[in-house]
This record gives sequence, C-alpha cells and structure tokens, in this order.
Amino acid sequence: MNSIDIYRASSFLTSIKPDDNSVQVKKIMGENELRISFKTSLFVDFYISDYCTVFGEVYKLNDLPVVKKVSSLLYEYNLVFQSQAADLAKVQYLFLGDDNSLKEADFSKSRKLCYLDIFFLVLQTSCLPSW
Repeated sequence: MNSIDIYRASSFLTSIKPDDNSVQVKKIMGENELRISFKTSLFVDFYISDYCTVFGEVYKLNDLPVVKKVSSLLYEYNLVFQSQAADLAKVQYLFLGDDNSLKEADFSKSRKLCYLDIFFLVLQTSCLPSW
C-alpha cells in the first residue's frame, strides 16, 4: 500500500505508511476492513470516527488502536478501519412488547412469515420519501 491520509471531521490528521503486514479483508456480504500496522517516531492520538479513503472506499476507525511504545523514539500502531457497511450492521430494530416495553423482534414464532411481511412493509414505508 502507498501512504494513507487519515482525516478527523474533514480535517487532515496525518499520513501513514503501512508496513507489509497491513491487509484489506473483504468478504462478500461480510466484513470489509483494513488492518493497518505501521511504525512512526511521532505519537498520534487517534480517535474513534477518524477515517481514510482507500481503493475508493471510505473506512472508519470504530475501535481505538493498539499502540506499543517500542523505544523512546518509536511507536508501533495496529489499527482496524471498517467500511461504512459495518455501521449498518449495528442497526437494531425494537418493537413494543405486551407490557409496552421495547424489545427485539422475535421472528421465530409460528406466524413468523406474517411478522416478517409486516416488518418489511413498515421498513419499506419508512424508507419512502415524505411528500
């Protein structure tokens, strides 16, 4: 990989040069992430939501990196950047229970096809633009 520019809220943060252990893990309908390792003489304070664009895709830092101080002048970083699809996977759908409390949908009941039909109808309706 060439050097990668890291941004924080549309402002340039730093540029890094990944080492040979850095990889992109991309699976169909699965994970899509960058596992980046690099060493630098400067301490960089990465925050969650820092992002980069690699191979035309935006990747976001969802977990704080592992930082190891190798010497007084050298830091070793291990970062995992995830694609935007990882944020979509965090969505949780909640429904009202019998006692008016929110709970996760249980589609394992005997009428699960009926519940799924209603769920997708509500989901489709909520995605339509309002006039």
